[in-house]
Amino acid sequence: MGATRILFVCTGNICRSPMAEYMTRAITGERGLDVLVRSAGLAGEGQPSPGYALDVMEARGIDMSGHRSRRLSAMMVRSADLVVGMAGNHVREAAVLAMDRAARIGTLRELARLAERRGPRASDMGVPEWIESLTRDRPVGQIGLGGAGDDIEDPYKRRRKFYEKTATEIEQSLLPLLDLMFPSATGLSDSRFTAGEG
Repeated sequence: MGATRILFVCTGNICRSPMAEYMTRAITGERGLDVLVRSAGLAGEGQPSPGYALDVMEARGIDMSGHRSRRLSAMMVRSADLVVGMAGNHVREAAVLAMDRAARIGTLRELARLAERRGPRASDMGVPEWIESLTRDRPVGQIGLGGAGDDIEDPYKRRRKFYEKTATEIEQSLLPLLDLMFPSATGLSDSRFTAGEG
């Protein structure tokens, strides 16, 4: 079936989406899953992540120092099985680039919520089909309009505690989403991704 391709999107691709990318890469790698993970932003290229972002990831045993920002493109959206935005505007921008992929695009919190409602992916169902089953009842015009409650706040240029809060919020939705997306690989310890561990 090939690797599952996941793309995370935020504004500058230096804080939220790379945090989600590197967490996902670490978790799926530990679980032995065939997953390709990337991230991109709506603006800027070639920028490193801020020091606080690196610090909170290092506390989780994850080295993000090599990350450099990338600008989101239609090709990135079209080549992904799942596009995960950190906020509503991110998923709307991604959908504009590839409207035929709208059913595979959502905010992290929205997708985690829908996945918990839908239940774990069956072994005979591909990831793209499972994602589309989550968003089946969402009108295209409603994409990214879940409200501020679906947004993960941007910590950029704020104090370290805001980066920690962002990382924790990403974990709180990312882990259940991955558990339900890849149910046969759950049950391994992810304690090193918890704040203060590792």
